[in-house]
Amino acid sequence: MDERQIDHAELIGADSPEEVYRRVGKWIGGLTARQHLVRSIVLDLDAHLEHRLHDILYAQLSRLVWGSDDKHREQLSKRVRAMSFHQAFGLIKPAFDVFDEAIARDFKEIHDLRCGPAHGDMTSLTFRGRDLVTDHQALAELYVQWWSLNKEINKFVEKTIDDAKEFERIGKNVYLGRANPMEK
Repeated sequence: MDERQIDHAELIGADSPEEVYRRVGKWIGGLTARQHLVRSIVLDLDAHLEHRLHDILYAQLSRLVWGSDDKHREQLSKRVRAMSFHQAFGLIKPAFDVFDEAIARDFKEIHDLRCGPAHGDMTSLTFRGRDLVTDHQALAELYVQWWSLNKEINKFVEKTIDDAKEFERIGKNVYLGRANPMEK
């Protein structure tokens, strides 16, 4: 360690990396190992869904950026990624509702579940009335719900983004008068 650097582990009375993690974990909420694990799972599931939400929104909006100028696409990407869950979800929710209302409902249910532990309320770690920390079936159900939601999101993306891009490509070929509109 550089002599100018402060040994922060020593400042908190820890003499090993394991001791740092043990002490800080104990001081920052006193959660059990299982509570930490379940909270981490819930936060990770929600983070994944939020990332998917941003990807969908970017894919839809990026079609409005004509040409191959990466600068403008990067600006769009930064703006979409900076949106909160509620901003992005509010924009895309009507499309989810038209496609399959269950997508919006399940998205919101998992996100709402994340809000409690994200703000320090470990008592709200319940899924459909069951405690995720003590009921392994509830945790398994949450995971299956998340997995199923991802499959439905894949269908949504295929229909609203991938098929639309293919339709747009064929339309451009027809407009440009290509002999075979299906050529890439």
